[in-house]
Amino acid sequence: MPKSYQIAHETLQAVFTTAFRRAVGTYQNQNKAITLAELARQTGIKARTLEAYRDGESLPSAINLVRIQGALPASFSNEIIALAGLGDAKRMTGREIDLHGINAQVAEFVATHAQHMADGRIDHAEMAVEMDLIATMHSALGDLIAAASRAQGQPAGLALVGLAKAGAA
Repeated sequence: MPKSYQIAHETLQAVFTTAFRRAVGTYQNQNKAITLAELARQTGIKARTLEAYRDGESLPSAINLVRIQGALPASFSNEIIALAGLGDAKRMTGREIDLHGINAQVAEFVATHAQHMADGRIDHAEMAVEMDLIATMHSALGDLIAAASRAQGQPAGLALVGLAKAGAA
């Protein structure tokens, strides 16, 4: 059973505020990752709301936290997720995100298939579920190959070879 983490609101508030202040400055010359004004522009969060976060008056909603994490360096996210015993967040490229998504879909298919084969056969209802999973994987892989082809200016088959080489590296 996974370990349960009891995190007090005050602890989260303190860690978030400290990490936020470390990364976000009020003025350009503060040697911070970003200014409040630029963070507001990038995230669509009102500057006053960001000031409240910085001053420890409130914590962001889940959606605002994700927006903030997207605009700040990964080190900010690592400080926050360390409370849950996690770490090593890194900024990923679109290709890495897509590959992780496809890997997750493949893992889901394999687990589902193993479940379906527990009785030694696949019935028609199980086959329908598997076909849906295969179609989803096929679509995601096709989208990834098409995007790589456009980015590289190559036919889809050649882009697939490039993806395979990049994944092996």
